[in-house]
Order: sequence, then C-alpha cells, then structure tokens
Amino acid sequence: MKLPTIHGFIDRRILINFTADPKDVEKIIPELFRPKVYKGKAIVGICLIRLKKIKPKGLPNLLEFLLKMGLIELQLSGTKTDKLKKVFLFQGVTHH
Repeated sequence: MKLPTIHGFIDRRILINFTADPKDVEKIIPELFRPKVYKGKAIVGICLIRLKKIKPKGLPNLLEFLLKMGLIELQLSGTKTDKLKKVFLFQGVTHH
C-alpha cells in the first residue's frame, strides 16, 4: 500500500540546543545506546514546531489541519558501533 503525499507549511520552528550531564541522559535512554559526548557533556535539543495547511495531496482545502509538536532530540552512539544516531522523542503533539 502506497502512502499518500502530504503537503503543508512550516509556520514556526524554535530550536534550542544545550548540554546535559551524560549520567542524567543515560537514565532515560535504552541500555543499547550511550549519549554522544562532546567536551564531557551530552548533546540535547528541544524543537517546537507548528505546521499548517497539512493535507494529503489532491484533497480539498477544507480538510486542512494544524499540527503543533514539541520534540526532544538526543544524539546517541550505539554500544556496538560508533555511528552517530539522532533520536527524537515526541512530546505534546496537538492538532486542530
């Protein structure tokens, strides 16, 4: 089954990056991963985003909706590989 193409616009995006104690980050991630550490600190980010006029391609505009999301980004390394991975935790998703 092919998923429909979704159209929309980014109305607003706020990104805040900061560092945290790696031991605190380890408490909230699966044991398979470890935090990506830079200068002794784990890299963490929060992104607030609002998307508007979201609808599947080809449908009328009256089916548009607004989506607001808060995302938490953690940069992680796997324990068996040093490849950098980014993990997004979705929090506070609302739609209208």
